[in-house]
Amino acid sequence: ESLEGLQYFTSLRFLYCNNNKLTSLDVTHNPELHTLLCRGTEDYKISSLLTNNPKLYRLECGNNDLTELDLSKDINLQRLEANGNPFTTVDLSKNIWLTEIRLIDCPNLTTLDVSTIGTGRTDYMADLWLNLLHIKYNPNLKEVWMRRSQNIQYLSRDWDTDLEIKYVD
Repeated sequence: ESLEGLQYFTSLRFLYCNNNKLTSLDVTHNPELHTLLCRGTEDYKISSLLTNNPKLYRLECGNNDLTELDLSKDINLQRLEANGNPFTTVDLSKNIWLTEIRLIDCPNLTTLDVSTIGTGRTDYMADLWLNLLHIKYNPNLKEVWMRRSQNIQYLSRDWDTDLEIKYVD
C-alpha cells in the first residue's frame, strides 16, 4: 500500500511495482532510475505519479487513474506505455529520444503532439527515431501532430474514426 522510504534508495535503477495497492508514487528522489514498471490493477490504481528522472529509459504506467503525466524532466525516455489512463493530453515535447509510444484505450485523450521527437538528431541516429506509435481505442483523439521527416515504421490507430494526422513541416 505504500513505498514509504523509497527516497532513501538513491541508487535504485529498476523499480517493479505492478499490481500493487498503491494510489500514489513519487520517484523524484531516485535519480539513477532507469526502468519504472507501475501498472495498476482493476481494484488499485495510481492517481499521482511524480517523476524527475533524467536517466529514465522505460516507463510503463498503464491501467492507472493518471489524469496528467509530466515527463518533462525524464529527458532520456525511449519507451512509454501508458495505456488505459484518463488523461486528456500527454506532453512529450522534451522527450526527443522516444522510440516507442503506446497510448491505447485512453478515452479522454484529445490531442497528441509527437512533432518534437527526433529533433536535434543526426542521420547516424536515425534508428533511434520514433518508430512505433500505437494509439488505438481512443475515441476522443482527433489530432496527432508529427513531422513528415519522422521515420514511423508502425502506426496503429483506429481507421474508422475521424482522427487527423497533421504535419508541422
